[in-house]
Amino acid sequence: YMEYPNINDSIFDNPSKIWTTDEMLSVVGTAHFLPNNNFRYSNTNYIILAAILENKYQKAWNQVLNEELLLPLGLTNTYYYFDLPDSLSIAHPWSMNINAINLVDLTETPYLNQLFSLASSAGGLVCTPADNINFWHKLSSGQILNAQSWQEMTSMRAIGGGFEYGLGIMRQTNGNGRLVFEHGGTFLGYITENLYDISSGICISSFTSQDSLGNQDLNAKILTPIQKLILDSELVSKSRTKQISLSIFPNPSKALFEIKSESPIHYQVYDAKGSLIIKNSNQNLVDLSAYPCGIYVLAAFDEQGNYFTERLIKQ
Repeated sequence: YMEYPNINDSIFDNPSKIWTTDEMLSVVGTAHFLPNNNFRYSNTNYIILAAILENKYQKAWNQVLNEELLLPLGLTNTYYYFDLPDSLSIAHPWSMNINAINLVDLTETPYLNQLFSLASSAGGLVCTPADNINFWHKLSSGQILNAQSWQEMTSMRAIGGGFEYGLGIMRQTNGNGRLVFEHGGTFLGYITENLYDISSGICISSFTSQDSLGNQDLNAKILTPIQKLILDSELVSKSRTKQISLSIFPNPSKALFEIKSESPIHYQVYDAKGSLIIKNSNQNLVDLSAYPCGIYVLAAFDEQGNYFTERLIKQ
């Protein structure tokens, strides 16, 4: 629907217009190819998906999303734009698409509400970076989809340029030589890009309130260098110390992880966002029963400063 030939005329000629689902679907053109024959990203499919949800649940798609996904996952700083509380405001979006010469603050134009109505279920959510990266972590660590659905989502097809595409998620070996899941979002005045390192569990999200620097630039110039910095910092710390002989079992576990070590140790445990949740413990049992399922990192040290790091997977 965003390829409708008169879409720009409609926006500029009627700035206060709020688009409905029926209006967006009414301007959709013919299919570019038959199903399962090619790849082309389609906002229209997300509009159709919202219509399916509304038909099944007999309520607005944004209400379904809030009740079935956002609130159960604790994503309390994520909203559909038109549901945003009056007490909150969004970062001002700066776009090159108004005059193609310089960035324009869309909050100072009459078009912002119409643009968000066009984004709808294809891109009309607003959230904090913390909620966004929390969503990516929960998705990639198996806390949202069951095993069968995750398998379907990550069944990939090559789409060129070293990229593979599944059901709403991409995979590639990036500039650091790491296999990553990734996906971005593009909206007038906003670009976001996300990366999940499959082997290490490193998750990085970048939010920008401009559209002069696109998704590929964000990936190459921001996310990939940050990922390398994190990986290099781990290698630097490891080069200065000797690794402890230590074992942890069971791992994965539902709550309790037993530690066996040849020498006395102290350890700390961090969650996937890097927050310290267990500090300076010398117990031989890590108890994560009070924490949600997901990936955690244990960092152990002996009296000589030697180290051990391991991912803990709570199921």
